[in-house]
Amino acid sequence: MLKRCVTCGDPFDGASNRAKYCSAECRSNRSNGAAREPVGAVSAATRVELEQAQASGAAAQVALVLAARLDDATTPASALPALARQLGAAIDRACAIVEGGKRSHIDDLLEELLHG
Repeated sequence: MLKRCVTCGDPFDGASNRAKYCSAECRSNRSNGAAREPVGAVSAATRVELEQAQASGAAAQVALVLAARLDDATTPASALPALARQLGAAIDRACAIVEGGKRSHIDDLLEELLHG
C-alpha cells in the first residue's frame, strides 16, 4: 500500500495499515522534533512517477521544479494551467529519454545549467 511519510512527505510502501514513516530515520526525526516540511501532493506524485520510470537528468529536475511551483501557495492561479502543461511535457520528455529518446540541444543546456 503506497502511503506518504508523516515526517518528510515522501511516498513509501507501507507494510501495514498503521505504518506512518518511510524509515527509522524519519521516525526518530519526528520524535526529536526535527521533521522537515512535507512535500506537496504534486511534487510527491511527480517524484513517484519519475522514480517508477527510472527517469533522471535535466528533464526530470525541471519536472520537479515545476511540480514544486504548482504546490507553492504563492504561485498565482493564472499561472497554474501553463505550469501544469509544462510539467506534463517535462515528465514526458524525462520518460522518453529513459525509453531511448534522443537528447535535444536544450537538454544539454539544461544539464549544464543544473550541474555546472
